[in-house]
Amino acid sequence: MSIMEVSKETRTRIKENLSKIESAKDIFELFKVLNYPEDIVFDITAKRKKDSFEFRSDDGQKIKEIYSVLSLENKLHIFLLETTSMAPSFIRSVTTTFDRQYLNFFLILTVDYSEVVFIFPNREKINRDQHKLKLIKLIVNRDEIYYTDIQTLSTLFYEEGTKRRQVWRQWKAAFNVERVTKNFFDDYKKVFFLLKNELSNQGILKKQSHEFTLQLLNRVMFVYFISKKEGWLNTKRFMKWLWESYKKQEKYGDDEFYEIWLKQVFFKAFNNQSNLIINLPSEVKKEVSNFPFLNGGLFTPNDLDGLEIEISDELYEKIFKFYEKYNFTIKEDMPLEEEVAVDPQMIGYVYESLANVAAEIYDRHDLGIFYTPRVEVDFMARRALIEYLSKNLIDIPKENLYHLVFDPPEEKKKITKDFENKFWRTFEDVLD
Repeated sequence: MSIMEVSKETRTRIKENLSKIESAKDIFELFKVLNYPEDIVFDITAKRKKDSFEFRSDDGQKIKEIYSVLSLENKLHIFLLETTSMAPSFIRSVTTTFDRQYLNFFLILTVDYSEVVFIFPNREKINRDQHKLKLIKLIVNRDEIYYTDIQTLSTLFYEEGTKRRQVWRQWKAAFNVERVTKNFFDDYKKVFFLLKNELSNQGILKKQSHEFTLQLLNRVMFVYFISKKEGWLNTKRFMKWLWESYKKQEKYGDDEFYEIWLKQVFFKAFNNQSNLIINLPSEVKKEVSNFPFLNGGLFTPNDLDGLEIEISDELYEKIFKFYEKYNFTIKEDMPLEEEVAVDPQMIGYVYESLANVAAEIYDRHDLGIFYTPRVEVDFMARRALIEYLSKNLIDIPKENLYHLVFDPPEEKKKITKDFENKFWRTFEDVLD
């Protein structure tokens, strides 16, 4: 379905709400900002007793409060859970409990409101009689609000008179990870051609300008990813911090960021040579002094790095504005769980799409991004494995094979034990 565009004022109010969330009251207020009628948004006192749900005992102990946020036509429900845990296994188990009791629902989980997880539970069909519950998460950090967060939540905006089924489809469209991926690629292409053209205007050969642009943008993207890895870099949004530090030195307009600042971070800080950094402020040297050594070749100087080029600060402003729109995550999507964010496989997608583009294609600015998402590949591989096993293990019910191959670890224990006791030797023979 088409995505509704909300006003700039509404987006601003959503951002303000997210950045100030401190209690359940603010979550209720968010849905009022999203235009849900007062008669379907409950009062904050609308709490539910845990024993009205069939939670596992250990899950129930981790749940502090359950709020009913709203109910549309008494068939589409939003619940807010204050918990002591945000472990993926706990979230899946709790969502599964709600899935057994409600056809259409939406969950919001938090420990202390500094981080809030919005969960859209999507039932995916495996075969005619079986479905699996896929969790699509939007993780919002109160101190780091991204364009993706605002875009996703603004798409939940309620239009007066909209029926429950259409609202559900609207929520599903809002939590479409492929839409985020497409938006990222579209924005990536824009900065890609801006940079490539700037290099071409300096007399750099077409092939070199193409390869240099791809290399530089992927290096920057990689730093955005490792900034998310706990303990690797001191600053979570390091690239933004570095760029702001450069501008604070009143260097903007000197067009020295790439040559003097970025190259030293790439080739010295990430190669255990921070002590060789020169002509940078002391706070920058201190910040990068303990950066990890990143082997693998991405930050090893090569012939492209020897090109005599100048990249304008104005262009870098656009590059960082692009990257700062998106939330990067180091968690790669799994078959039954996705996050509304940009994950590490994006580097592979970009390289796969752009590394060997024919000159006549990128002259038209038509990159024709073709890739098969990791989750889709994983799903197809599992289905193929089930079909192979089913044909060669006729004594094993096909339903058991589905459970073995598709069930998440916490739900697979019983079926795995059954295989060990009855079928494992036969299973190994078939796979040998």
